Amino acid sequence: MLPCHDPDLWAELNPRQQIYLTEIYYAGQSAESRSKGGAFDWGHGPPASE
Repeated sequence: MLPCHDPDLWAELNPRQQIYLTEIYYAGQSAESRSKGGAFDWGHGPPASE
């Protein structure tokens, strides 16, 4: 389950909404870790023109 600051609010969502939000959360976390990783490993990020 997605960590949520308000468990009551999370419980109000239907299972499909919980799945969508969980997938969006983890996709965003993954994308952020990939983009941040390039800044520290010297050259494995996108080219400067992008």
